[in-house]
Amino acid sequence: VPSLEVMPDEIDIFYLDDYSLPELIYPHQPPVPKIADYEAKFVFDEDVYSSQSPVFDFDAEIVDISQARDHRIALVEIHPVNYVPAAGKVMIIKSGKVVLKTPAADVKETRYEKIRHRSPYYDPIIEPYILNASFYREMWVVPVEIEMIVVADASYTSQLEDFVHWKKRKGYDVDLKTASELGGTTTGIKNYIQNKYDSDDVDFVVLVGDVGSIPAFTGGSSGSSSDNPYSELSGSDYIPDCFVGRMSLASAAQVSELAGRTVVYEHFGFGSGTSWTLGVCLPASDDGSFHTLAENTQRYVASTHFGPYGYTRIDTIWAYYGGTGSDVISSINAGVMLVDYTGHGYNAGWAGPAVSQDDVRNLTNQGKYPMVISNACLTGTFGEYSECFMETWIRQTDKGAIASLGASNSSYWDEDDEMERRMIDSVFVSEWMFTAGMRLKGLMGVYHSYYSSSEYYFDMYNLLGDPSVALWWGVPQNLSASYPSTATPGNGSVSINITTGGTPLENALVCITDDGDIHSAAYTDPSGNVMLSYTGASIGDTLWLTATAYNKIPYEGYIVISGSGPYLNYEAHFVQDDGGYGSSGDGDSIPDAGETIALWTTLRNSGTENALGVSAEISESSIYANITDNSSAFGTILSGATDNASDPFVVQIIGNPPDETDINFTLTMTDIHDSVWSDDFSIEVRAPDMSLSSADFSEVGDGDGFLEPGEQCDIEITIHNGGGDDAKSVVGTISESDPYITITTGNSSFGNISPSANGYNTPNYRVSISSSCPTPHIAYIYHTATESRGYSCTDTISFLVGSGGFFDDAESGISHWNASPPWHITDYRWNSAQHSFYAGDEEWQNSFQYHDTTNSALEVANPIILPSDPMLTFWHFYETENGYDTCYVEVSVDGGANWEKILAFSGPSFGWRFASADLSSFGSVGDPIYLRFRIYADAGVHDHGWFVDDIAVLPKENAYIGAGDVFPRSGISG
Repeated sequence: VPSLEVMPDEIDIFYLDDYSLPELIYPHQPPVPKIADYEAKFVFDEDVYSSQSPVFDFDAEIVDISQARDHRIALVEIHPVNYVPAAGKVMIIKSGKVVLKTPAADVKETRYEKIRHRSPYYDPIIEPYILNASFYREMWVVPVEIEMIVVADASYTSQLEDFVHWKKRKGYDVDLKTASELGGTTTGIKNYIQNKYDSDDVDFVVLVGDVGSIPAFTGGSSGSSSDNPYSELSGSDYIPDCFVGRMSLASAAQVSELAGRTVVYEHFGFGSGTSWTLGVCLPASDDGSFHTLAENTQRYVASTHFGPYGYTRIDTIWAYYGGTGSDVISSINAGVMLVDYTGHGYNAGWAGPAVSQDDVRNLTNQGKYPMVISNACLTGTFGEYSECFMETWIRQTDKGAIASLGASNSSYWDEDDEMERRMIDSVFVSEWMFTAGMRLKGLMGVYHSYYSSSEYYFDMYNLLGDPSVALWWGVPQNLSASYPSTATPGNGSVSINITTGGTPLENALVCITDDGDIHSAAYTDPSGNVMLSYTGASIGDTLWLTATAYNKIPYEGYIVISGSGPYLNYEAHFVQDDGGYGSSGDGDSIPDAGETIALWTTLRNSGTENALGVSAEISESSIYANITDNSSAFGTILSGATDNASDPFVVQIIGNPPDETDINFTLTMTDIHDSVWSDDFSIEVRAPDMSLSSADFSEVGDGDGFLEPGEQCDIEITIHNGGGDDAKSVVGTISESDPYITITTGNSSFGNISPSANGYNTPNYRVSISSSCPTPHIAYIYHTATESRGYSCTDTISFLVGSGGFFDDAESGISHWNASPPWHITDYRWNSAQHSFYAGDEEWQNSFQYHDTTNSALEVANPIILPSDPMLTFWHFYETENGYDTCYVEVSVDGGANWEKILAFSGPSFGWRFASADLSSFGSVGDPIYLRFRIYADAGVHDHGWFVDDIAVLPKENAYIGAGDVFPRSGISG
């Protein structure tokens, strides 16, 4: 048993009445359940508040000791502040040490546990919560074996064949058992899992069937259905030691659908495009008391993660402000990779925005299946009802979800908030993307922050679906593999190199199977290399090679065991787009969107004999290609030689593929002896990628430089083409929804914009400002640029009306500022879509860091004229060396000769923060000031830097609700 000792260095003691503070410190209140119209009672223990003894008996205590696979962890609660209520006395430990001792520790047993139960899936999730997780790291080597147990109703095994086959291809050691084989009880199934864990190991458990065939436990704390006990395999605690998910299905047809959907999902094989992987739906509660908590949770994940990481559709649907269930359904049908709800729920749906089981059954989101997270009461009551709401999501055909997570009892507001934040953090901070890993990460957040509720939460939040499936977070990339096409009989080894986008990929899992059993599996090194062995191979055998990695489309190929005869494989290809052989295009030998290409291929004969009368056919499954001539002839290819086709394949590039889209082809080759070989290759399509670079506003009026009521404004837009093909015949339009703005010239032309070049509108747009427009007033204009093939970009730009004040949301370029390096505009993080000002280097060191000895300012280029009651407001995100490197906001009233600091920030901001300062002391209405944002760093540690957005100098308002902008600015609102 470990011992704990606190050794204070400095203690501060004071009395509340010495500082005219209230006589009593407010008592901590119990959690509030998410029950509609629930009235929380104020809890006050009179005995405690009349005591002359400190509230805490110890300065620190061990609250819980748990076993989490190869980690024995102690949850330590430290009380740096103690309180004697009756005396109003407060004791604060200002500095000191906490010493944890483990007498009689067994190092040998620790080493054994590390070697046996170390998991590349589990440990990276649990270790960030452990202070000394790396203490024994030198003692173990990460195992490659991934053990999966599938327990299914006996009538479902044939429907699981493809699922089991695919998992084995990936490198999973899959053990399929029927419930009847294991006794059909929770005890029998749990005992089998336990014995497997003790004798070998277990990473994943997939339960296939409803509780009638695969029984569930009753949670010891929740009193409701729970699968968590199946994962409690070491120690006597409730922290899972493996990952459990239940395909809670009621028929063989449903098993076939979800198991098949999971396999196709992991291949990214639905042919539904990629835009849905950059979409999320975030509905929030209509609860009169707690809707702001729910909205702030959703705002956190939107502004901290989804927005800065480039998600293009972030549908924030606030029920309290009118967001409806129809909005939620429309968002899902449009395509999202995650639905994350927080609010009230019941066994058959969500209360607000209201979504029912029938709404789910009527979805039309085929090929775009999200994970559904329900931070709500009772939506996961899979053991209490024949079909609960979370089961409905995974039981649909060609619609619904890939997995769902919900509670089998009533959940709490604060705990749900913590769980959701940590789940999404786990993806974007730790890049831990699979379903059961997200669940564990979220629940460990509850364990740390709300320990008294944690067992209840582990019991009631259950995952429905495959626990190992990794969600597609953003547009996936293809994997490529280089390896010999043939190998020798008997025992041998194969050298394989894995790349993505031409760059070597580390930690890709590569496996060789004989389509039934695994020969070997291993992870690639930093150069993308791995050596795999095989045994007992005979001539004519095929070794199947599979490579997988997070957010990468799997690579599948094969190696033929060859002793004699010809053997053909793909060698190279060439693109012709100059009008010859049925092609049409610009003649640059690069496949561009909208072109028809003649695709010439080269084959290699790696065999020992000549290949006679060779011909080939290609096929594809891309939504961006249409093959009009799928056959090509080669003739004789000599042993060990290559040969080019005598005629090309012809392929049309259709639709609007994003720039650098890979189109994958399967090449089937035959000879006169009817021998058949198959190989894969891909082409990369180039397309335009337009974005707004800047917007400049020019006054057409009295010439004083201010946009004022009764005047006109000319707008010059700069569009940048970051793609690999010309943006052709680009035209632009503007629109508005402002009663004080009228568009005079709303159409313009940008012409052709070459790759990496800018285009400018001709003529300038022009708008008129109403003479009745109040000042200051921020006017928003919506701009769309579209090129001849349909590629487009839509942006929101803004300008300030009035002779005083200032507003800049970083969407109109940097012309209003004098920016000293490293200040620049970035789209990496932002508060309002989709740019901000950034003090940092995007390329230096590990990227997105400021340099040592930095002293750099972002200063307004022209003076700001003070309005009445002037208030500076802005949003910012900063990470600097705490106490040494500082972000300053400064004001000058003498043209920049002298500067006065008005705000200072140091350390991490932990997300976007709103900041403000009263400027009334710097002058009267009409006086000019200069404003700057300055980052200072010493010669020591550097960090992420400073992002600033939505800078305004406007009259003080009666109140400010720190809500920020809803993403996207034009999208599903609520």
